[in-house]
Amino acid sequence: IGIGKKQPTLGLLFPGQGAPQANPKSAVFQRFAELNRFLSQTQLSQAEQINTANAQPNIVRTTLAGLDLLKQFKLQASAAVGHSLGELSALHWAGAYDQASLIELAQARGHAMANYGQANGGMASIGADPSTIKSLINGDQAVIAGYNGPQQTVIAGSREAMSTLVERAQQQGLAATN
Repeated sequence: IGIGKKQPTLGLLFPGQGAPQANPKSAVFQRFAELNRFLSQTQLSQAEQINTANAQPNIVRTTLAGLDLLKQFKLQASAAVGHSLGELSALHWAGAYDQASLIELAQARGHAMANYGQANGGMASIGADPSTIKSLINGDQAVIAGYNGPQQTVIAGSREAMSTLVERAQQQGLAATN
């Protein structure tokens, strides 16, 4: 919530799949029965939670329940962003498509990731520019997956390559995590 203006402003950050799971014992779920009803309809087993094809549409359904709750309180955000899967929710919030389309997109995204992703894949974040990262990769089974900033690059590839590259980066004094 922004404070420096006459009217406070609200911004939304929609999560990706790595967000914490809903806790039915939390105060929010205890206070708002409609969230409990939603949670009971989308409760996933541990195996299903790991399955991206099942998890992604349920994450956006949780987002939709949260947006409905904000409407009940007559709270309107002035801006929204999303991380990874959350980008789809942010676009829905902005009016790019309706709820049914959001769920359909999340299902398609989840199925694509589950069917075409690598089981041994991973990602790492390294505090360096892309040219430095390219020299670090040097033939390893990895690619540059994202540029988060001038000195923040994300790589993706096999878990083994991620571990090797993080260690190599740290040996060069670079901040790196996978």
